[in-house]
Amino acid sequence: MQPTKPTRLDWHGVDLHRLPPENRTGGDTWKIEVADIEKGMPYADGCFDIVVAEQILEHLRNPRFAISEMTRITRPGGYLVIDVPIFLPPVAGLRNAYIRHLPRLFKFSGSGHLQTFSRHSIEQYLLAEADLEIVHTEGFRLISGGPLRPLENYEWWYKSSVAMGRRYPSWATEVQVLLRKKLDGNLSDK
Repeated sequence: MQPTKPTRLDWHGVDLHRLPPENRTGGDTWKIEVADIEKGMPYADGCFDIVVAEQILEHLRNPRFAISEMTRITRPGGYLVIDVPIFLPPVAGLRNAYIRHLPRLFKFSGSGHLQTFSRHSIEQYLLAEADLEIVHTEGFRLISGGPLRPLENYEWWYKSSVAMGRRYPSWATEVQVLLRKKLDGNLSDK
């Protein structure tokens, strides 16, 4: 039996603040909710086929709860796409050791990074959610940002950086993890 093509696609977004109309993209096709993912998502269980969290978990005090909420609102058999910046394990460990003390030491209260991940640590965070299975992890950009950011304007640099990130995901500056929510506790329908 051929799967049927969807007749419509609904886009939903969640942010801490209401975006002014001039800053919204997508017009009327987006439904934007104001919510704090660390306090729960305003959606019913299993209501989405795909949930995407792009550069969010590193800003949260409790990323495990956020992962649990994203899993809850994903339908069984549905997918989660999680993207976070990563560091090599020794750097991630050092960064996590001092990042928690920055607000206290420097009276900093911004919305900066509260978590630091390596490829291994983000995969472990995600696998702690029993209903998820990692389908694929892919690195994105081996070298990015800082003084090298202008090089990303050159197609050859961008393509080579992306290709290297895919080949060596643990060395990338960010990873994208594709996960699948289990059907009734297993994935035997593959």
